[in-house]
Amino acid sequence: MGSVVFSNDGQRLASGSDDKTVKIWDVTSGTCLHTLEGHGRPVTSVVFSNDGQRLVSVSRLETVKIWDATSATCLHTLAGHCDYVISVVFSKDGQRLASGSEDMTVKFWDATSGTCLHILEGHSHYVTSVVFSNDGQRLASGSQDMTIKIWDATSGTGSHTLDGHGDYVTSLVFSNDGQRLASGSDDRTVKIWDVTSGTCLHTLEVHGYFVASVVFSNDGQRLASRSDDMTVMIWDVTSGICLHTLGDDDVFLAPAVFSNDGQKLASGSLDKAVKIWDAISGTCLHTLKGHDDSVTLAIFSHDGQRLASGSYDITVKIWDVTSGICLHTLEGHGDYVTSLVFSNDGQRLASASHGETVKIWDATSGTCLHTLVGHDRGVTSVVFSDDGQRLASGSWDKTVKIWDAISGTCLHTLHGHGHQVTSVVFSNNGQWLASGSVDTVVKIWDATSGLCQNTHSLGQNITFSLNPFGGFAYSFNVGLLDLDLFTASHIPPTNQALSLDPNLANHGFIVDRDWIMKDGKRMLWLPPNYRPTRSDLGEDMVVYGNRVAICSPSDTIFFLGFRSTD
Repeated sequence: MGSVVFSNDGQRLASGSDDKTVKIWDVTSGTCLHTLEGHGRPVTSVVFSNDGQRLVSVSRLETVKIWDATSATCLHTLAGHCDYVISVVFSKDGQRLASGSEDMTVKFWDATSGTCLHILEGHSHYVTSVVFSNDGQRLASGSQDMTIKIWDATSGTGSHTLDGHGDYVTSLVFSNDGQRLASGSDDRTVKIWDVTSGTCLHTLEVHGYFVASVVFSNDGQRLASRSDDMTVMIWDVTSGICLHTLGDDDVFLAPAVFSNDGQKLASGSLDKAVKIWDAISGTCLHTLKGHDDSVTLAIFSHDGQRLASGSYDITVKIWDVTSGICLHTLEGHGDYVTSLVFSNDGQRLASASHGETVKIWDATSGTCLHTLVGHDRGVTSVVFSDDGQRLASGSWDKTVKIWDAISGTCLHTLHGHGHQVTSVVFSNNGQWLASGSVDTVVKIWDATSGLCQNTHSLGQNITFSLNPFGGFAYSFNVGLLDLDLFTASHIPPTNQALSLDPNLANHGFIVDRDWIMKDGKRMLWLPPNYRPTRSDLGEDMVVYGNRVAICSPSDTIFFLGFRSTD
């Protein structure tokens, strides 16, 4: 499966596949409404227009097709690229489409007539990213030629070529007012540009690894950047000063989480503490101590007044965010805490444990309201429905359970996954539940009947989150694919990822610091704890067939299995 996307109203799902077809599904019934044929190569991405009337699909045969999503008629075949199309994006009003390709060009299309309005030439290597400004007046394109170009989206003329990066451009984003552009690169820097003049305002040179993503705050005053050294940096856009680095002095175990208003950020660490930060100034407001072991996760209540933290010490703590005081220590789990979630009204907290149980707590009094028993192995994920009436849990026992969150009764046990379930999430209207498993299978369930509506195999490691527009987003081991707004052009086609010749010895296969490489090509990034201790000598890595064994700094040997090219 190359790509899946919901229509904005949530009634239909489109999927693109390696079998060269696009399918449109009725989400309620699970019925295939249409099979769209015409591509000559595997389909790598699909995206609905905002009104749901049209669907765009991209294949590896240099073509883009626009379909009538109701009749399944192919309205236009946009041929003209001479190599694979890597990135495609609609303007906000849906009137235009831009595509970037390995043929080093960007093409502007009239999304209604299918006419090519402009062919934008100038890049000397693959175009890796294209993005419209919010007003649709400008388009920015990033390339492996290490440059960024800003184009007039009406005339197709180039206004600026932004030089300065020393490696591939990986990520682009306009500020909401369109006055600034931020770019991330494999050269391990972030640059902030003045869009009008093309001047580089700031070069932010702190990341130790390549920059994976950049994003502006809504007011354009701050910029967050994330790199593959597991750090997140918050920058002042005006001065270019780094307000705070998360992951530098603090060895984080738990993911950093923002409060809903974006004013605070919390992180748990190996030193048994939770830190609450002012996300604007970067000041550490509180260091919350009390856990007896590493903190595995932390989460804010929806109103931002409380914070819950889970730990390897088998407890959950609820903290007052303003004072930093521990309000409650919740005990009762038999193993470490794996997942936490507040109900939307903040009255209840659910916690999951590696010890097979889910507990629902009164978040005000700290009283345990229910202990939900039924899973046979550790529980990996819990989530409330928006109305707080139901709770879903996923487990290593390969099942998903839906519970009545008021009575604690198990309403449904959902069978069908062949491997451990790692993530669950309700749709905003509570009608659907999505679950992802270790074997990269996604299932969509009717949350009322418990019936499986659709099953998709995506070929990547998956977790879930809800996006701000109410749809699903899939988080892969190589990036984030937003199913409502297609922006993840950097995700490679699944059949091009991580394949090894089974007859391969060590020829052309090395670890270069933080990457497994073959014939000079980056194949797999290794987190710090999984890198060979002496990769320069090749003594701590061995290749046997399509398996790789690596001895890490902790003297742990771990094995990587690659798909055979046979």
